[in-house]
Amino acid sequence: MTDKSEHMNTVLKAGNLSEFINGLSGPISLCGPVSDDTKDHQLIHVHVEKSDGVNHLNISNF
Repeated sequence: MTDKSEHMNTVLKAGNLSEFINGLSGPISLCGPVSDDTKDHQLIHVHVEKSDGVNHLNISNF
């Protein structure tokens, strides 16, 4: 059995996360320790693993 997953890492402003997610094709699964007081201008790290057609996003603050 081969691993067919794809990985991508990116850094973006927290306020642009929804736009980034809308640009992905397929279902989304979100997790990550992003603080509730994160401001839109703050940078966040997003790791995307696409496996079996599902985008698994792990999001964290710097």
